[in-house]
Amino acid sequence: MGAVTDGEKATIVRNSEIIESCGVDERQFDAVCNEELAEIERRRERYLGNRARAEVKDEVVIVVDDGIATGATILAVVRAVRERKPKELVLAVPVAPLDTIKKLHPEVDAIVCLDTPEELGAVGYFYRNFHQIGDEEVIATLKRFPTNRVVHASDGS
Repeated sequence: MGAVTDGEKATIVRNSEIIESCGVDERQFDAVCNEELAEIERRRERYLGNRARAEVKDEVVIVVDDGIATGATILAVVRAVRERKPKELVLAVPVAPLDTIKKLHPEVDAIVCLDTPEELGAVGYFYRNFHQIGDEEVIATLKRFPTNRVVHASDGS
């Protein structure tokens, strides 16, 4: 029925078609948003602790997703990133429906999408292995990549 991101101000994207077809009222929607914001905070604390957010102002930001279905979640993400004033915002995704890509184009500076099937079904159908990533793997990966790490093209570090 939508998606929410945290930040200085929460970004909320509503999927009106789903909300109307399921008969979700404003109170129910707000309750779910609050639950999701609490879950985001729980994960932020677990995954990042006191690690500072990456500074993205005036930087090229590439948002990568494993696949897009309706686009509500990624729309919330790119809007939240746009609020942080990047120099350029690029969306990279291996698979998404063409109509969803068209809806996202005005929100970003560029989109790289490898496959735009007419019938997506589910993102997982496009992977040999689409297992869920556990908390410990997320934490270990984030520890390997410090905030605002400078990568030099010449030496790969």
